[in-house]
Amino acid sequence: MDTDHQLIEGTLACDSTFDFASVMGSGVIEFIEEPSQKIEALDSLMRQQSKLTTFEYSPKEISHVCLYKLKVSALSAKRHLTK
Repeated sequence: MDTDHQLIEGTLACDSTFDFASVMGSGVIEFIEEPSQKIEALDSLMRQQSKLTTFEYSPKEISHVCLYKLKVSALSAKRHLTK
């Protein structure tokens, strides 16, 4: 994932740089198949994106959603800010 990326232009082409923050992870991907676990994961995602606190999903919607999780074995992060 990367975030906070922004081109910082210099007066000369080689003076330009980029501000950024990034996180990289490695590990094992596991697909979430159990409907109750899908709902728990979707609720967590929806709470981050919505002002609502409860959500309803139809069985058809749940069956069409593909979710996975990363079981992290290693993380690294990097940040470059010019200011």
